[in-house]
Amino acid sequence: MNGFPGAIPNDFSFAMDTPIGSALNVAPGGTLTTSVIPLSFQNLAFVENKQMSILIWGRFTYQEIFGADHFTNFAFVVDVTGDLTTRDTQSIAYRAYEKHNESD
Repeated sequence: MNGFPGAIPNDFSFAMDTPIGSALNVAPGGTLTTSVIPLSFQNLAFVENKQMSILIWGRFTYQEIFGADHFTNFAFVVDVTGDLTTRDTQSIAYRAYEKHNESD
């Protein structure tokens, strides 16, 4: 996850030099659950006022049954769609970012 003052830079590099997290095995038809990413109401207020952008991004890699390696990149932007003064978590949404959503 990255936070940016204002908008996300057009030249942001989705560098994958140092993986964060751990290797997991997921069986076909299985489910993967990740950890919670804490978002403070202060940072969400910055997002609501267009003073900050929050980008959640990463890459899934896996080896298929025939031994070939594959990947899926993902990137989501955090949006505030309602009134945060009520502390309503339904006001928080995620949308696909226009870059870094692809797979081989």
